[in-house]
Order: sequence, then structure tokens, then C-alpha cells
Amino acid sequence: MMLPDGLEELCRRWLGLDRARQDELYARELGPMFAPHFASLPLDGARFDPQRPKALISVLGLSWQPVALMAAWCTPDRVLLVGTTESLNKHVGGEHVLSVIARLSGVPEAAFSIEGIGEPLESQVYGVVRKFLRDWNLQGHECWVDPTGGKKSMSAAAALAAYVIGAPLVYVDYREYLNDGRIPLAGTEYPRLLQNPLAVYGDLEIDAVLSNFDGGLFGEAEYIVSRLKERIDDKREASVLQRIIEGYSLWNRFELKGANNKLDGISLEPDVDHPERPYVLAEWRWSKSFGERFHKNRNALDALQGLASATKPSLASSVPLLGFYAASARRLLAGKQQHLSQAVMLAYAMVERYIVLSLQELGACDERVRFIENKCPSIDDCVIVGNALFGTDFEVRPFSGSVMFASGALALSALSPDHLPHYLLALLKDLSGVRNRTEYEHGFIPRVPKVDQAKRLVDGAVGFMFESKCLPDFKEFVDACTFPILTPQRRI
Repeated sequence: MMLPDGLEELCRRWLGLDRARQDELYARELGPMFAPHFASLPLDGARFDPQRPKALISVLGLSWQPVALMAAWCTPDRVLLVGTTESLNKHVGGEHVLSVIARLSGVPEAAFSIEGIGEPLESQVYGVVRKFLRDWNLQGHECWVDPTGGKKSMSAAAALAAYVIGAPLVYVDYREYLNDGRIPLAGTEYPRLLQNPLAVYGDLEIDAVLSNFDGGLFGEAEYIVSRLKERIDDKREASVLQRIIEGYSLWNRFELKGANNKLDGISLEPDVDHPERPYVLAEWRWSKSFGERFHKNRNALDALQGLASATKPSLASSVPLLGFYAASARRLLAGKQQHLSQAVMLAYAMVERYIVLSLQELGACDERVRFIENKCPSIDDCVIVGNALFGTDFEVRPFSGSVMFASGALALSALSPDHLPHYLLALLKDLSGVRNRTEYEHGFIPRVPKVDQAKRLVDGAVGFMFESKCLPDFKEFVDACTFPILTPQRRI
């Protein structure tokens, strides 16, 4: 590394001094010349010239030079200086260490926040870092953490804090080291971005893929895994995950044939007859949780696809569809981005199909979903039910024409309380009203349901079907249509 004129001579002078006088020369003459040169060096390990951080978090040990150099390189608005009582009160040639660092780096002393810590280091370091971010309204990615100067335990604690808050980790590295003095050779220092091995080997991206899949963000998961597949050496895990995500994403969008084609290509073990077929390796950390649900999911998907081609579905044969509606509505409420209106719409669709299929089973509705008038309940039988569903101003009318949600619920509850108990009518009235006001329906100014409102309606509709004697296999199919959770459960 070429040094500016005059610096090489200063470095030679520095080399012949004892440690205390080396520090004094560095603070007085060498540092003021070298710090601007250090600040002009490229950040080693960075793929492009990065934007300088708003804040720098540095660990100050008895070697203060790395703190001054990294602050000179970053030129941050704020610096958090973490150290022990001894390191924070050090003087160099009669000048306080903070004054030396500020002078060499060009960062004003007023920009420094000083935090002295003791044992236990790891929890205290993280605590002061969190407080610093909160006090100055900073996000983790707006800060860099430099653990170079501290003793090993403090530097390790700072590195852990950087990982937790999502901050890049930087380091003042060197090209030559003096074993006798156990310090870098002055003038050989350079800034370096430390690579996170979890990112290098894809672990962080895999974590993000699993988390997004579990949260129902299939598009995000697919995007991350497609990029990951291009970068890592072992592409098998990424390739299998991509196919799984594509399959479940299609299923989530009710594209059953495409989902079947994708997931049909996945095996839980090698296929001797088709060695090219992708399979899930047992050692992948998500393999066990995926395998526990995969066979159930495949059987449910086959049943759903078979139902799609049925010419005359019955209530009993349509249980897989009702179960899928229920599982989908629950998934929309439980995901990272709760889709409240869609969850209510699916619960409404589930109940509506149940009503139509039940009326057909009772002979009160034909295949074109029109009332068969002589099979419908009498007007007198509908008064109590109508008051519960529509209110006391309910006006009794003969059943005719197409079966609608409200008229179908009225007819079914009057005909067969076993199929639709009277106590559920208030819930169905709320479900219909909330659904009609969503952004997908009739509301002039749409109203998205509140979280607790959507949850009450979905849980109420699904809970009724769990208890219904007319749907003995419903709970089993809801479970079979529930997607796997890929993120391994942490053990405490």
C-alpha cells in the first residue's frame, strides 16, 4: 500500500519507539496525516461503494487508533463509544482519549455518546446499543458496528448486538502485525466489511424463505429463493424449496391443477425409477415439519381436484372444499399480512356453499340453485327465523327464484335446525353485513373489517361446522388443508 509523502518516514520513526511514545507520535503527527488517507481507501469486502452510515457504534479498548480511523472513514452524524472505565478515561500525551479521537476523525466531540459498561458485557452492550438507537431514532441498518478496539469479550458482545439489530459489521484490519507489541504496524491499516457467514452460505436467506412461506407471503419467498439458487454452491435445497413454494402458492390461489403438477414432482425420499425427481433430504432443518404434513396435503389436494370435475356434488362429497375454505380463511388471518376482507369473504363463501348443498340434500333446491317452492318451509315456519335473521320488521315472502345467502339461510334454518341452528342466525347476519361492506362488494365507501371482528366471524363460522353432525369429516379436512409450518420450532 502506497503511503503519502512523509508518512513512511513517520511510520519508521514510530516503529523504533516504545508503546507509550508510539501512541503519542500517532496522536500528534502520524494520525493527522494517516487518517485522511485511511478515509480515502475503499471498503474491503464491499461489492460496491456503500453509503456512509448515519451512526457508528465503536468499542474502545486500550487501542484507540481503530476508533479514530473508522470514524474518519464513516464521518457519521453520531458515534456511540462503548468502553470500560479504564479505556474511556485514558489520556494520550496529556490529551483525553475522546479529544484525540474527535480531532483525528474530524467528528465533533458533541457527536459522541459515551457509555461505560462492566460485567456482564454481552447484555450491557446490547442494552446500550438499543438505547442509542431509540434515543436518536435510528434503524439498525443505518448504523455500522466496529468491534476492532475492545477486548475480546466486549468485541464479541458488540458483534452479537450488530447481528440482532441488523447492522453491518466493519473492522479496522491491517496488512502487517507486530508480534512483540501485539499491535498492527502503523500505516498498514485499512477498512474492511466483515461478511456474515450466515449470509455467505445462504442461511439467512433460507430463514427468510421459511418465515415468508409460513406467513403466507409466497411471492416474497419465491423471489428470495430464486435469487439464492443462483448464488450458493449446493442448489438442491433452494431448487426443492422453490418447487414447494410454487406449488403451495398455486394452491393458495385455487389453481388446483397447477398446484398438483408442481407438488407431484416432490418426493420425501429418492425415487429409484426416476432419479431426476427432486426429493426432500432428511438433514434439511425444515424437512421433518414439511414431511409431517405433506402426505395429508397431497391427499386433500387430490380430493379437491377430483371435486372440481364432479358433475353433481353433494354435501358429503363437498366436505374437502368446505374444509379448504375454512383453512384458507384461517391462514389469511394468521399470516404476516392479515387479509381481513378476504378471510371474511372466504368464510361467507364457505357458509353459502354449505347452505346450497344442504338445501339440495333436503330437496328444496335444484341443480341450478333455484328454490323448489313446494319443498320449501311454510310462511308460518319462517317468522321466528326471519325475525332473528332480518329483524322484527321482517316481511314474509314466498320462496322463489335463485337461492341467495339470506333467503337460503332462512329456508334451511326453518326446514332443518340440525343443519343450521337458530342461534347461528345472528352470526350469519353479521357475516353478511360485514362482507357486503368490504372493498370487494357493495360498500359505497368500503370498510375493511377490524381484526377482532374478522376473527370472530371466521372462528364462529368454522366452529359451527366443526360441531355440525352433518359434516362428520369436516375437521379432518380442515387439518389436511392446513399448510405446513417450515420454520423449525425453537426449543427452550
